[in-house]
Amino acid sequence: MKTKILTFSQLQEAARLLYQGQLVAIPTETVYGLAALISSESAISSIFAVKKRPADNPLIVHIANLKQLDQIALPPSKLFFQLTEAFFPGPLTMIIPRHRDLSPLISAGLDSVAIRMPAHPIAMDLIQMLEVPIVAPSANLSGRPSATDMQHVLDDFDQKISAVIDGGRSTFGVESTVISLLSNPPVILRPGNITKQEIENVLGRTIDVQISLQKGPVYSPGMKYRHYAPCIPVKLFYEREQIDSYCKKTASNRKMLLSTGSFFLENCAHYKLSTQDLYACFRHAEKSNYSEILIFCDSITQSNIALMNRLIKASD
Repeated sequence: MKTKILTFSQLQEAARLLYQGQLVAIPTETVYGLAALISSESAISSIFAVKKRPADNPLIVHIANLKQLDQIALPPSKLFFQLTEAFFPGPLTMIIPRHRDLSPLISAGLDSVAIRMPAHPIAMDLIQMLEVPIVAPSANLSGRPSATDMQHVLDDFDQKISAVIDGGRSTFGVESTVISLLSNPPVILRPGNITKQEIENVLGRTIDVQISLQKGPVYSPGMKYRHYAPCIPVKLFYEREQIDSYCKKTASNRKMLLSTGSFFLENCAHYKLSTQDLYACFRHAEKSNYSEILIFCDSITQSNIALMNRLIKASD
């Protein structure tokens, strides 16, 4: 059955489908999410199946208010409420001890749960209408570039999910910052729009950053597996001479070049590099039959921790 395209005015239809145990893709301020009710184990299982997602990769629970925490987590710490006051609703996910009644499918069998409160009005209104939290990992096939508009969702899931709500283009274009409050000091597991410095300013203390791929239990999406990658090669370059030399050696290849500044390279179609447009560029390169994507990581790009995280994990 063809995936329905819904609008903001059709949230009741989206809620009806979710209550029936169906999957509905929803817009958030970061990327589109693939939503299911936390109470529907069959729908949660369908998320893993449809996305081809490893079972040890936990899901993020989305809430509309702090009262909904009672259903999913143990009483949080003072740090949690400091961060919610500063950043909820918004692109921050926090990992805290889970409620024993929460489905282990959501937490990948761990004693923790990842929680966030999205800022997008469609996501917030829908969760408020449902009166229960949802799980909503990114609405893309596992490992692929995330979806930042409705068409990206349909490219991956048309006829595989019940509906997608059209919320336009994602504001930020990369996934939320994830911070674990399970350790002391807290540790950022995935960088995003909310920075280490901003979190430290709120908490009044230094926090750590997980800089390598996770070995062992995966507490957050994006930590263990190759992520965000198109089906064509992505190559990173840090010196202008390096990328010039590569282009001369591979002149016969049709290339997409992404950089923050404009410069001409023979046999390369140039596109602006930004967090908001990154996944859209990756998907456009696939559809346009480019043979590879070259990315010039200048000082501006290297200073953007969230962007570099995605580039490194998408590259060969």
